[in-house]
Amino acid sequence: MGRLRATCLRINRYEVLLVVGTFIIYFAVVGNERVFGKFMFTYALYGPIGMSTGQGYLLHLIYWIFFGLARVLSCMLALVIPARLMLGLLAVGTLIASASLILIPPTAAWFFAFTCLFSLCKSPLFPATLAAINLSHEVTGLLVLVVNLGSAGGASLLQYTAGALIQRYGQFVFPYLVCASACVVLLTATALIFVLRVMGNRKTHRRIKATKYLTALLKQAIRKKFRSIIVHFRPR
Repeated sequence: MGRLRATCLRINRYEVLLVVGTFIIYFAVVGNERVFGKFMFTYALYGPIGMSTGQGYLLHLIYWIFFGLARVLSCMLALVIPARLMLGLLAVGTLIASASLILIPPTAAWFFAFTCLFSLCKSPLFPATLAAINLSHEVTGLLVLVVNLGSAGGASLLQYTAGALIQRYGQFVFPYLVCASACVVLLTATALIFVLRVMGNRKTHRRIKATKYLTALLKQAIRKKFRSIIVHFRPR
């Protein structure tokens, strides 16, 4: 109990916001991902698009191929794009792709194109969020636990909610559900980026602390040397 209390006392408000924001964003990110991957096939076949079963299988295959390629591509882009900027761009891209699913004509070609775009934007959100957090705060065991809890909660609850709403109102609600969860992702990502910017770069903080420590040691050594010189030349 004493150790837990000491840990709680060391946590500042920004770390609390970070934990809450991490839970919400992974709840929305993984939930959004599972809703799209789970109900995309039935929407394509039995919704307004009316694909054939073969086209539905191909759509599902292409979606996951682009999903994997996006992870590889994001690793390369991370070398030149800052983590927070990438997180913001991916969140905006996910919302644009999700909203476009509502606005595009109900044809197979359009749905194929924007499914690929959604996959490219959506897939790197999971690692990009961790990268942005790690820039300002060490990804500890507590944060990993929060990520897993948020992911599990979002995957379970949002899939259940989406399934219930689709069964009640029909297939046409699918893109609206995807777009709504993408809005939550964008809002949470924006808030998280703001908190991380306030927290700053932890590597920079370490360098500043190390510089201050070395400066203090140098000043202390100079004072000792100066005192020894004074003592040496003091008349006896």
